[in-house]
Amino acid sequence: MDGFCLNQRSLLLICLVLSIAGCSSSPPQSTPQAPQTLQSTDAKPAEKPPSNSQQIHFDNEKIDLGKVEAAAEVPCAFTITNTGKQPLHVTEAKSECGCTATNFKGALLKPGASVKLDILVDTTMKQGPVTKDMVVYSDDPERPITRLFIAMDVKNAHGTMSMKDRTKIFTAERCKRCHVDEGVGQFGKELFEADCAMCHRKQESGILSGPLIESVGYSDADLRAHALDVIAHGSKNSPSMPGFLDSAGGPLSKEQVDSLVKYLSKKSDTAGSATK
Repeated sequence: MDGFCLNQRSLLLICLVLSIAGCSSSPPQSTPQAPQTLQSTDAKPAEKPPSNSQQIHFDNEKIDLGKVEAAAEVPCAFTITNTGKQPLHVTEAKSECGCTATNFKGALLKPGASVKLDILVDTTMKQGPVTKDMVVYSDDPERPITRLFIAMDVKNAHGTMSMKDRTKIFTAERCKRCHVDEGVGQFGKELFEADCAMCHRKQESGILSGPLIESVGYSDADLRAHALDVIAHGSKNSPSMPGFLDSAGGPLSKEQVDSLVKYLSKKSDTAGSATK
């Protein structure tokens, strides 16, 4: 009798375990293939009933370009529609980064009318997963500011990136706006804000392009020397970081490069003191 009860309990226990495992398991996921053409993501905005005022609507708020070439100009587009009952004024579209550009000059859309927002993304000095954004401004009373996202996977250019590609950020008009023009005559913190922050500090959109070098401790002399060498002559490990020193093809003098390392060291010392 005891043996029968034991076997019965064992059978019940096995059934219970199998039942739990069956409930908690998830179906196998198929490996997604890299898209060959422009793909929209599932980040479509929810459909809203027509507003009695002007109302902005986008066909997508994030698109995925899939695998793209490095050092190329890649086009993409969003469609903007006025789904409200009053005229919509789309005043401006701009990006935090000069490599993401548009010639859009604004539009006045009647109810039901649409306009195409064409964008060109320059993938020079980029590699791997990259996300860029474009901010659209309108007089929609509920959504005056909308941030659109563009995702892509840039082919690795480590073995093929030329010096021409590396210095393009200092010579091409769109790139110069972010990496040269704002830093002219600046030193230290102001220079970092002008030339470095757009890549080495998380942006309002949440996008981060490079390492957070402000959060590194620079008390070690060898680390400071390494930082100075990378800023001046570029990274030997990542072609995405060119040399900013004038003799290496960059826009900065030796004094300006030195001031960046001094700023990073001082910021690190201040942060370290605050935590003690």
